[in-house]
Amino acid sequence: MSEFNYHLQQMLKHSNEMANEWEKLSEEELLLIKQAYPFNEPYPAINTKIHGWSQSLHDQTSKRPK
Repeated sequence: MSEFNYHLQQMLKHSNEMANEWEKLSEEELLLIKQAYPFNEPYPAINTKIHGWSQSLHDQTSKRPK
Protein backbone atom coordinates (compact mmCIF):
# COMPACT_ATOMS: atom_id res chain seq x y z
CA MET A 1 0.00 0.00 0.00
CA SER A 2 1.35 3.39 -0.94
CA GLU A 3 2.02 5.99 1.71
CA PHE A 4 -0.70 8.21 0.23
CA ASN A 5 -3.28 5.41 0.37
CA TYR A 6 -2.29 4.62 3.95
CA HIS A 7 -2.78 8.25 5.03
CA LEU A 8 -6.05 8.49 3.14
CA GLN A 9 -7.28 5.32 4.82
CA GLN A 10 -6.31 6.72 8.23
CA MET A 11 -8.14 9.98 7.47
CA LEU A 12 -11.30 8.11 6.49
CA LYS A 13 -11.11 5.90 9.57
CA HIS A 14 -10.72 8.92 11.86
CA SER A 15 -13.49 10.79 10.04
CA ASN A 16 -15.85 7.84 10.54
CA GLU A 17 -14.93 7.67 14.23
CA MET A 18 -15.65 11.39 14.62
CA ALA A 19 -18.99 11.03 12.81
CA ASN A 20 -19.93 8.18 15.13
CA GLU A 21 -19.17 10.37 18.14
CA TRP A 22 -21.35 13.19 16.76
CA GLU A 23 -24.23 10.73 16.27
CA LYS A 24 -24.08 9.80 19.97
CA LEU A 25 -24.78 13.37 21.09
CA SER A 26 -28.17 14.16 22.56
CA GLU A 27 -30.46 16.93 21.28
CA GLU A 28 -29.44 19.06 24.27
CA GLU A 29 -25.74 18.63 23.53
CA LEU A 30 -26.27 19.47 19.86
CA LEU A 31 -28.19 22.60 20.84
CA LEU A 32 -25.33 23.72 23.12
CA ILE A 33 -22.83 23.20 20.30
CA LYS A 34 -25.04 25.13 17.89
CA GLN A 35 -25.25 28.00 20.40
CA ALA A 36 -21.47 27.97 20.87
CA TYR A 37 -20.85 28.06 17.09
CA PRO A 38 -23.71 30.17 15.68
CA PHE A 39 -22.19 30.77 12.25
CA ASN A 40 -23.73 27.75 10.53
CA GLU A 41 -20.48 25.89 11.13
CA PRO A 42 -21.32 22.97 13.42
CA TYR A 43 -17.96 21.20 13.06
CA PRO A 44 -15.25 23.88 13.03
CA ALA A 45 -12.57 21.77 14.69
CA ILE A 46 -13.26 18.76 12.48
CA ASN A 47 -13.26 20.85 9.30
CA THR A 48 -10.01 22.55 10.30
CA LYS A 49 -8.36 19.22 11.08
CA ILE A 50 -9.53 17.59 7.84
CA HIS A 51 -8.37 20.63 5.85
CA GLY A 52 -4.99 20.39 7.57
CA TRP A 53 -4.73 16.68 6.76
CA SER A 54 -5.67 17.18 3.12
CA GLN A 55 -3.20 20.07 2.80
CA SER A 56 -0.49 17.93 4.41
CA LEU A 57 -1.22 15.05 2.05
CA HIS A 58 -1.17 17.43 -0.91
CA ASP A 59 2.15 18.89 0.22
CA GLN A 60 3.67 15.43 0.68
CA THR A 61 2.49 14.11 -2.68
CA SER A 62 3.28 17.25 -4.70
CA LYS A 63 6.94 17.17 -3.57
CA ARG A 64 7.47 13.64 -4.84
CA PRO A 65 9.35 13.20 -8.11
CA LYS A 66 7.07 12.23 -10.97
